[in-house]
Amino acid sequence: MASVALRQSGPTVHPDEWGFLSNGQVLIGHTEAPIPTGSFYPAGYGLITGLGALLTGSLHGAYRFALLANVVLAIATAWFAGRLAVRGFGASKLMGRVVSGLVFMLPGTIVTAMFAWPETASRLAFLVFISLVVSVTKSRSMIHVLGLGLFTGLMPALHGRFTLLIPVIGAIFLWWGIQRLISRPVAVLAIFVTAIGYESSHFLNQFVKRSLYGASYDQESRLLRRLFDPTVWPALLRTMAGQTWYLTATSCGLVGVGIAFAIHRIRTEGGARTVSSDPQRLGLLVLLVSSLLVIFTGGLQLLYGARGDHLIYGRYVEILVPALLVIACVGIEKSFVLAQRAWLLTGVFVGALSLLYVLIDGGDGVKGGYIRNDIVFPNIVGTDVLRYLVTPGIVTFGAVFVMAALVLWTLTRRHGSWSIVVLAVALGLGSMYSGSRSILSRTDDLVATSQTLAKVQESGTQLVGFDMGVRNDRSYYYLRYKLHPIKLVRFDISGPDAVIPATYNCVYGMPNRPPSDGQWTIVADEVVLQRVLFQRVGTTHC
Repeated sequence: MASVALRQSGPTVHPDEWGFLSNGQVLIGHTEAPIPTGSFYPAGYGLITGLGALLTGSLHGAYRFALLANVVLAIATAWFAGRLAVRGFGASKLMGRVVSGLVFMLPGTIVTAMFAWPETASRLAFLVFISLVVSVTKSRSMIHVLGLGLFTGLMPALHGRFTLLIPVIGAIFLWWGIQRLISRPVAVLAIFVTAIGYESSHFLNQFVKRSLYGASYDQESRLLRRLFDPTVWPALLRTMAGQTWYLTATSCGLVGVGIAFAIHRIRTEGGARTVSSDPQRLGLLVLLVSSLLVIFTGGLQLLYGARGDHLIYGRYVEILVPALLVIACVGIEKSFVLAQRAWLLTGVFVGALSLLYVLIDGGDGVKGGYIRNDIVFPNIVGTDVLRYLVTPGIVTFGAVFVMAALVLWTLTRRHGSWSIVVLAVALGLGSMYSGSRSILSRTDDLVATSQTLAKVQESGTQLVGFDMGVRNDRSYYYLRYKLHPIKLVRFDISGPDAVIPATYNCVYGMPNRPPSDGQWTIVADEVVLQRVLFQRVGTTHC
């Protein structure tokens, strides 16, 4: 992992990685050109990229620092998963080590860490959240209760999908107060502290949003409108089904074991009234409810996604995977017969859902996305290695995962938990292949971007324009990264009504779409990106 991180040349998932890198620049007081996207990227991970910029003195150093920080976070995630299995849910120490190995080998841990975004940190944060629920339920001391509330309130600064965890924790505090498991003043104070944490995260997010994301839409209002619009509910079920497919399929059915064990444990031991005081059962209940909410909010977010990866989107639900696999491994150790049945049924479920998805959708949309070349594989990283084995599609991917689930189910029947070790090894080999084949090759065009840089950098300018003709134009982000700290501002330069301010002597555009305001000449050509640098006639430099 560290080797790949050091060999990476720069961010390639746009505008996502660029957003998180720019957030860090804003948090340390730098002024950046606005990011031309309707999306918004939470500010929390900017603390890492900002620290990297302070320590290294450059955006390029911040990028490298973020990847190495992700490596550390991946190791911490694996260690904490094993710790949660043993201390939180009573697994043996041997199973705890197996869990750590499995979580570390997951593509969502190793491969995802090779991008400058907060997905690895979010996986760790969710594990810590579940661990806090379990430990606070045991002690119920005021300081621990308040700490859980504050931590939960701050989580949306890291990932937007964490926002709905706040009412879950608020309901638990209220429940405890009603049952007098904690005093009612403490329950009220805990809810207040949670609100303070959320307001702090909201303030940080809004500060970054005002500084960088002027074109972004109001996420909360948009999701609320969709929630109460019955015409989008069928599409919501479709996007939720796609995320559920990703969760169950890419774990080769093991996530299904965790869900089955959690439901069984909650229902059969002690009755519903004792859940609130049972640390393990309440932790499992919170895990299930939180998973459903992440899938639900992710489904709302993806309603109008048209790319192939949007149909089986994995980035949102990946934050749940380590926690769910912890429970699955505990289930195999403690309820072996139930685990066998659940693993088999989940494998069958993946196959059935794949075929049902195609029938309802009128075709294999994932395969269509691959043919159109519009799949962003880092968003469905659990399927990345399979694209080198079969033609990408929900049916072909599903068939491979079903066969893997059946093989692992057979191994479980004959050799018990050795099936988890086999799965960990297989995932590790797949992650290594993805790292060498997919990750490093993504930066080829970025490395080759160099023909125009000297012309701009040697001029001493701090401002260059870029034609806004292409949405989420990778050329814009590649050049913006290579030219930083020079500000590359995206606006219309070639349209009939374009107005290019006099402060711009150089602008990037397409050779067949020259600037329409004033006289310009081509002075450099960025061949790989199919962009050229125009300079205003009569000027000697940019």
